[in-house]
Amino acid sequence: MQSDDDSANGSYRKVEGALVSGATAAAVTGAVLPLAEVGNVLAAGLSPTAVLVASLGISALQHQIEGRRSAVVQDAATMADLTLEEVLEQVLSNEQKALAFGLTMDAAARTTAHEKMRLLSHALTNVLIADSPDAVDRERVYLETVSRIEPPHIRVLQRVRDLEKRCGDSNDAVSEVELATLFRSEQEAAQFLLPLLQTLESSGLLWKQGIGSNYENALRETPGHPVDTSTWMTTSHGSALLDRLHSETRLS
Repeated sequence: MQSDDDSANGSYRKVEGALVSGATAAAVTGAVLPLAEVGNVLAAGLSPTAVLVASLGISALQHQIEGRRSAVVQDAATMADLTLEEVLEQVLSNEQKALAFGLTMDAAARTTAHEKMRLLSHALTNVLIADSPDAVDRERVYLETVSRIEPPHIRVLQRVRDLEKRCGDSNDAVSEVELATLFRSEQEAAQFLLPLLQTLESSGLLWKQGIGSNYENALRETPGHPVDTSTWMTTSHGSALLDRLHSETRLS
């Protein structure tokens, strides 16, 4: 499969169109700084041209991160029918919304995946229009979930739901052998399928049925033959996440 300090007083600043919390800015600095430190360590052994190229690369990375954050905020503002100034007012006036906003920005900084950025935009939209603390807390659950998954997880989750519907209205559990068809080879499936399923299960997006050997052992023990493995079904949380991904408008 292919597969991405102002925080103490809660203040926020605007960076090239993106709203960024002090805590989030520190997180990005922490992600980029090691690259700069490596450049400094190696600088004695690099030509001036190579040092310049490394510096420009780090600057470009920071710019890309800020661009992704800005895109998520802009999309959420559009779906919530708010201006960027109104988004800022919402975030500054409510501590829970500020925390959810920070989670969104941190996740946006760590992905280039369109699917993930779309899910982040939906969650942030619902945070901005939320009219109760419980509603904000629910979106924080989604944000925590989205931060843990990547496009490969989403493709496995989507395949499970697609295969569940093969019997019409009656959902049918999906075997690991069926899911292995997502991969280019049995070896690749043996290496990656189980970790993907485990993350989806621990995130509450899939639940496991049945008792059997895991897929890696099944392949090793009975190559080329049908095997008895665990089966999987989407949870309501998993289905709701996919619905958000495919929706053109905000979903609660």
